[in-house]
Amino acid sequence: MLARERYPFLSCKGRAVLLVLDALGTAGTALHDALAQGPPRLPSSVSAASVRSILVFGCLAVGDALTMTPALRALRRGRPDATVTLVTSPASARVLAGNPDVDRVVPFDLPWLVRWGTRGLAARTWRTVRLLAWPRALRRRTGSRPDLCLVFAPDVRTFLLAWRLGARRRVGHTFNGGAWLLTDPVRSSLWDGRHMVEHRLDLARAVGADTDDCRTRMTIRAEDRLAADRWLRRMGLADQVLLAALAPGAGGLPYKRWPPSHFARLGDALAGELGAAVVVVGVASERATVREVVAASPSRLVDATAVNPAAVMARCRLVVCNDTGTMHVARALGLPAVTIRGRYRPGDAALWGYAAPDYARLSVRMDRDTCVSGQCARCRDVACMDAITPEAVLAACRQVLAPPAEGQSDMMHVVLPDPRGRKAAPPARPCC
Repeated sequence: MLARERYPFLSCKGRAVLLVLDALGTAGTALHDALAQGPPRLPSSVSAASVRSILVFGCLAVGDALTMTPALRALRRGRPDATVTLVTSPASARVLAGNPDVDRVVPFDLPWLVRWGTRGLAARTWRTVRLLAWPRALRRRTGSRPDLCLVFAPDVRTFLLAWRLGARRRVGHTFNGGAWLLTDPVRSSLWDGRHMVEHRLDLARAVGADTDDCRTRMTIRAEDRLAADRWLRRMGLADQVLLAALAPGAGGLPYKRWPPSHFARLGDALAGELGAAVVVVGVASERATVREVVAASPSRLVDATAVNPAAVMARCRLVVCNDTGTMHVARALGLPAVTIRGRYRPGDAALWGYAAPDYARLSVRMDRDTCVSGQCARCRDVACMDAITPEAVLAACRQVLAPPAEGQSDMMHVVLPDPRGRKAAPPARPCC
């Protein structure tokens, strides 16, 4: 297996380091088993029937957290008497609060999962070393030694932390190495054509859970729903036949940001051509972007940042958003959604899109000399996002709102041509 397929989220230097680390770890584990003169470690060292406490290391981003919910539901159904503790980022903890399949949600920032720029490198390094060497702070919050630990965000350091916490059985994907730290390594390719939900369910399957139900779930607190209903009545939107939500936030990632002026033009078209009432949703950090959209539109777009965005979206019939966690929130609430992706990548729609007739995804097939593959995070000239016109998004909105054609079950994926019209260069050879 090529290194770039085995470690899909890492740079070339990171892949090289993990290849060496995995080789040393695997050799060390084999030597330990040989010197112990006993049978090798078996996944059945802790049987499913004896599991009483389950520790789950969740994902950083909100969308990733929602893709875990089918696996959490499968765990709960398989072991209804076990205590399930979820350790995840504060943002994901707020989204998963109230989930009936989890007994405790522990907000905890693992330093290696915090995005660059939020903390200094020296502070992050020291926190990483301290947590791995003395995990007492996390152990005090999670309770006693867990019988089973599932790691949904595959990382060698998280696997090492699960081992340091004394988890008797450790289950995780080996996308980013570290199989030698797991009792139940789940080996599969991230680009095998399956959705991320299915990859998360692989961990539940590894411990014998029934994984037939793959629907994502989000629980909205009753007080947030009541606050949203009061706000809608105050704004005169409670009785609207077609209420649409625009979510212009991009999670602080410029390469995922569709221009606010495009969102404003789309809002005008939805109000003028479809007769929709349009609200613009976002969290507190996205308030400036929301206000920019509202100010750029001559129509009466309504700023909805004063209330919980998910609670407002739950009252809508359509959601238009960037390729962020809002897309997964909309699907978890069962809402028709249109996602603006940007650069088209083969396999990306299957991994993150949703097979439903009321879901559409728009992206742009960029030529290799226009867009360097895999460098979205460094892009400052986001031509792919600019090239997706409000007219194209409006057409997708019409389609997801229309009754599905007979036999239609898949999503609509619109791939637009390169706006710069350059001739495609031959594929570059991967660097590793």
